[in-house]
Amino acid sequence: MKLRKILFVFLGLALLSGYMAAGLAVQEQRQGRMHRFQFDGLNLPPLALQALAGEFKGLAADYLLLGVQSFIGSNQVLDRAEWLAVARAFDQAQALDPYFEQTYLMAQGLLAWSASMPERAVRILRKAAEHRPWDWRARYYAGFNQYYFLNDYQAASESFLQAAKVPHSPEILPVLGARLAQKSGRTEWALRLLYAMLKEKETEGSRTDEIERRIKALEGVLVLERSVADFKNRTGAWPQELEDLMSEGVLVAFPENPYGTEWLFNPETGAVSFDRVEIRVSTVHGPGFEVNDQGGSSLGRFSSWTPILDEVRASVRNGNTN
Repeated sequence: MKLRKILFVFLGLALLSGYMAAGLAVQEQRQGRMHRFQFDGLNLPPLALQALAGEFKGLAADYLLLGVQSFIGSNQVLDRAEWLAVARAFDQAQALDPYFEQTYLMAQGLLAWSASMPERAVRILRKAAEHRPWDWRARYYAGFNQYYFLNDYQAASESFLQAAKVPHSPEILPVLGARLAQKSGRTEWALRLLYAMLKEKETEGSRTDEIERRIKALEGVLVLERSVADFKNRTGAWPQELEDLMSEGVLVAFPENPYGTEWLFNPETGAVSFDRVEIRVSTVHGPGFEVNDQGGSSLGRFSSWTPILDEVRASVRNGNTN
């Protein structure tokens, strides 16, 4: 009886070892035969590809996207050449059917994040936006890539503001676009964009309220930036705090911050902000800083606001928003 148990144990171990060895062998065989993504036969310019596809452009685009999905689903690690092949497949699919939503959604998820190719993703998103004027998401994703991956605040601002003009887009987009414009060091440009957007008849009521509040905040930033620059021209140095502007006679009092916080200021760079946010570039001069604190409110009127803002508003009335 004891001998039988020992034989059963040895037999079980032998079967288990054989099963594991067979599994490893099958896995090794599959690894060697893993699908490799190739588009050598479709390495054609868009016009030639469209001509070859004829009336089956949509079907050909679907075939390319299915090829991408199959390859990504193989879970293998892609090298640079393979990611370029994937990017080329997206370009070809979009050339065949530029209206297909799934193309830019897949490109955004794969090229921007997995392949570290946000520039290629932005190119596809821009083309999608051209052919899908009713779709705000393509412009929004382009703006996100420009902000998050490329650190191009000005381009991101323009993309967000373009998305904001699409009907039924999120109400935060025009505010976000203007905020990024101010972060890029172009407060006056951000104001011009918001002034122009406020004039558009299709702007919704709830969106108008937030745009007006953001305009008021940026108007205050613009005046403080100009005043800080004036202070430096007079004294040769940045003020140590914004109150120095009044002691020097540059301002009579601070403008009102509609968000109920103190104006934030970095005495090392001259950068001004209306809220607790990271500032990378100052309109007045040079790189900015990170704001880590905020205080109460500061109210009042000031001496040089009206001429500055009249100048900006006049440029909008004349059609100049650049």
